Amino acid sequence: MYELGLEILSILFQHKFEAYIVGGFPRDMYLGIESNDIDITTNADLNDLQNIFDNVKENGFMSYILEYKDHVFQITTFRKDNSYVDNRKPDIQERVDTLDEDLQRRDFIINTLCINRNGKYIDLLGAKEDIDNKIIRTVKEPNISFREDALRMLRCIRFSSLLGFTIDENTKNAIIANKELIRNLSFFRKKQELDKIFSDINYQRGLNLIKELGLEEVLSIKIVNNIYADDYLHVWASLEYSDEYPFTRKEKAVIELYRQSN
Repeated sequence: MYELGLEILSILFQHKFEAYIVGGFPRDMYLGIESNDIDITTNADLNDLQNIFDNVKENGFMSYILEYKDHVFQITTFRKDNSYVDNRKPDIQERVDTLDEDLQRRDFIINTLCINRNGKYIDLLGAKEDIDNKIIRTVKEPNISFREDALRMLRCIRFSSLLGFTIDENTKNAIIANKELIRNLSFFRKKQELDKIFSDINYQRGLNLIKELGLEEVLSIKIVNNIYADDYLHVWASLEYSDEYPFTRKEKAVIELYRQSN
């Protein structure tokens, strides 16, 4: 998958476009963590991509899905987000010319590390330093970042739990100050993030952070101490939670079995 990603970058370069692997893959590669989730950012637009590759589909504003040699890649055009609605979605997006401008819209500095077509790291915002120091900081001032997109608060907890990184104090204080915005998120989106936190071997760290930051009420959950679980549904079975969380019928049945066995 990685080699195919580099192929795509090289093809775009041959057509006079910039392109980089960005996001979680470069971070995980730097940490020595195996990953196959490759996102690409480029100054090429949809027409450019469709002129170069056979199977490119639009997937939102300046966001595309490329099927290349039986693998799927997410590609975005360099862009910036000028305003947000409902503390979640960018309302106005604008194409930009440089990688640096594109990185300014992203969530955390650790996720701004890039890889170029030669497999070399491109680090414009100090991602390596934060990864080395095992610290999570927002790209923008944290209050601004979380008011733009409240889901970033849960993503921050997820990355801290998954990677064992410390949340920067200013970032942590901003989560506490803006936690009420989490109520505006759909229960579907909250469940998606919580499922990821609860699915990781370090789920207890995530639970501890939720309690420490006072997020139980805004998440409509109640955490008991010393949860021992085998999977994410086992964690859910150990919690009290709102009926508005959209569990499938199968998930509900598994949760009920776990509760009966305790």
